[in-house]
Amino acid sequence: QPEEVLVEEVILPAAEPMNEAATLSEEDFGIAYANAQVINFDARVDLTSYFTLYEGASISDYTFTLTYAKGGKPFTRDISAEVKQESNGNRYAVKIADIPVAYWDFEYVITVTQKDSGASYELRSSILAWAKRCITSYETKAATLSDEELAQVNTAQVNMAKAMYYYNQAANDYFDR
Repeated sequence: QPEEVLVEEVILPAAEPMNEAATLSEEDFGIAYANAQVINFDARVDLTSYFTLYEGASISDYTFTLTYAKGGKPFTRDISAEVKQESNGNRYAVKIADIPVAYWDFEYVITVTQKDSGASYELRSSILAWAKRCITSYETKAATLSDEELAQVNTAQVNMAKAMYYYNQAANDYFDR
């Protein structure tokens, strides 16, 4: 049985919807980070980030790039063509698909740049950052609930998040990362 890992010991990038360099308000910028990443576990692991487009803005007014480091070497690619419109019209999804287990602790940076002004912001996250948020959310909730209420909380997601951490660490050990 693996030793218990305290969530405070897991150092991961947090979801950061705006960086200090953005000089425009989200509304003036025209697009905003909408909500936390969603992970799809349908035989693969995907990380999806959602953005909301403000009225009057067009998705074609922006470029989207993805940056991550593999083996210490940064990779950046334009993912603008991969941004998909959701059913409600002003919501868009950026999916990083099929992330191998050994890359779950990699920091993925999505940069959204307004073509006309050059203003940009970054969203930084990782699969394990999502897992850490699950664990932290549960721990926060657990601190405020009675034993009876806590017994009613579904712990499947937090247990899965912990298992993901151990699985990633085992993959890193195997691949000598």
